[in-house]
Amino acid sequence: MNAKRKLATDINNLFSSADGVVQRFAMPFEDRKGEVKVVAANHNVIIDSSTVTERPISSWQHLNERPFVELNFMLEGSMYQSQGSLLKKQRFDKGYYNLLFNPGTIEKSEFIGTGRFRNVGIHLDPERAKMLFTSDIPELAYLAEKIERQEPFLFQNGVPGMNSSMKYLLDTLWVHADSAGLTKLHFEAYNLELLSLVCSSLIRQEHNHSDVHINQTDTEKLHYAHEVLLSNLADPPLIRELALLCGLNEFKLKKGFKQMFRTSILAFVNEHRLQSAKTAIYLREKTISEIAYELGFSHAQHFHRAFKKRFGETPKSLIKN
Repeated sequence: MNAKRKLATDINNLFSSADGVVQRFAMPFEDRKGEVKVVAANHNVIIDSSTVTERPISSWQHLNERPFVELNFMLEGSMYQSQGSLLKKQRFDKGYYNLLFNPGTIEKSEFIGTGRFRNVGIHLDPERAKMLFTSDIPELAYLAEKIERQEPFLFQNGVPGMNSSMKYLLDTLWVHADSAGLTKLHFEAYNLELLSLVCSSLIRQEHNHSDVHINQTDTEKLHYAHEVLLSNLADPPLIRELALLCGLNEFKLKKGFKQMFRTSILAFVNEHRLQSAKTAIYLREKTISEIAYELGFSHAQHFHRAFKKRFGETPKSLIKN
C-alpha cells in the first residue's frame, strides 16, 4: 500500500477508535519526519500532525470518504490546502483557523518551504454538530440545515492570529490524566471549548461583514416585520419586541432585514416617517406640528431638521409651493 492510500485508510479508520485512547504513529512518507497524535471523544476525533522537513516536498492528497465537520488550526509553518470548489489553494499561515463542512471531497495539501509544521484538526460527527448548532448556537442554526442537505460551508478567521484562549487550549491539548475515562472527558471538554471560541469569533466576523442565511420561513418573517413597522411608524416596537413578534432572534432580524431591504430598521422607519409626513403636508389636512407628533417626532425642531436633511427643504416650504 503506498503512502497516500495508507494515509487515507488510516484517517478513515480513526473514526472507529475507542474513546479516550491516544494513538501515535509516524508520518507514512519517506521525504519527511513527524508524528501524528489521534484521540476520539464522544463522536469527535482530534488529529494533531507535527512535521519537520529539510527540503521542499511534493503535495499529497486523500479522499474524505466519511463526512464530518472540521475545525482546523495552523500552529506552526505555512501550507496550501485545496478541497474541491470550497477551498482553492487556500494559504494556511501560523494562526489561521477555520470551520468547514465539505463531504466526499479530495483534500490536497502542500507545505510552503521547509522547517517545522504543525496543524490540528478536530473532526465532529455531523449528527453531533447538527445538535450543537441547533440547541446551543442559535446564530449558526442554519448550518445544521446545510449539514442535513450535505451542503458545504466554510468560515475562516478574518483577522490573522488566534486569541490567547485558543492558544492556551491548543498548547495544553495533550496535558491530561492517564485514565481513559478522564482522557475522554478532557478531550470532549477541549473540543467544545475550541468550538465555542471559534464560533464566537466567526459570529462576530459574520455580524460585521457577512450576510446571514435566509430561508423561505425567514423571508416570510422578515416581510411580516416590514409590515409591522409600516403599521406602527409613530410608535414602532423595540428590536427585542419585534424579534419576538416575528419569531426571529435579534441578530437575524437586524442582519436579515438589512440584507433583504438594503436598509437598517431604524433608517427604514425614519425614511417612511418622512415620506408619510411629506405626503400629509401636501394634503394640507393637518398642521405640520400635528403631522410631526402623529408620526412619532417628539419635538418639532427634530422633525424640521430631519425633513430638511432628507429633502433639502423645510416642511413649511411645501405649503408655500
